[in-house]
Amino acid sequence: MKHFPIKFVLIIAMMILQTGCELTVTPPEVFKDYFKTEANTEYYDEKCQSLIEQLHSQLPEYGIRRIAVIDFVDIDGRVTELGRYLSSKIMVHIPKMSKLIVVQRGHVEKALMESKISPKESYSLEETKELGKILAVDGIVFGKIVDLGTNIDVDLKLIDTKTGDLVSTATESLVRSKYAVEMSDKYVE
Repeated sequence: MKHFPIKFVLIIAMMILQTGCELTVTPPEVFKDYFKTEANTEYYDEKCQSLIEQLHSQLPEYGIRRIAVIDFVDIDGRVTELGRYLSSKIMVHIPKMSKLIVVQRGHVEKALMESKISPKESYSLEETKELGKILAVDGIVFGKIVDLGTNIDVDLKLIDTKTGDLVSTATESLVRSKYAVEMSDKYVE
């Protein structure tokens, strides 16, 4: 019975010490590649950079120096949050990776409203020329996002606003993460 009070005091002391301590376990660096987040900002940056490299590598000497990027649409022809997010990423990375000049989103949206043209998968020659004139651009980048169930495909096109010619294309597959699916299901007004 003499040991009961000592054991009791030790147990209480241990409990008090543990409540004030925080234990953090960090996995070794070796596991970093095995337990990555499926899709984070760096992932989308890399995918957008790949798309830009594809567009840029196919650019023949068309004299395209100034471009507009229109929000990407889904299979139904509507702009989703994912389409807006990816088009924004493309807009940010193009000037970093090439000598192309990109028109600001606000100017593009205003031009689309004025001309009563909505973001879509393809444009007629008249629409292309009209947007090119209003925005004073040589090329327009637009795209389509398709959820295939196992992954999400992003297909981009760059057209010459003077001729309507398809100058360059790019495609990339994205991981069908929870957030990508959620963003694909929300439409932009």
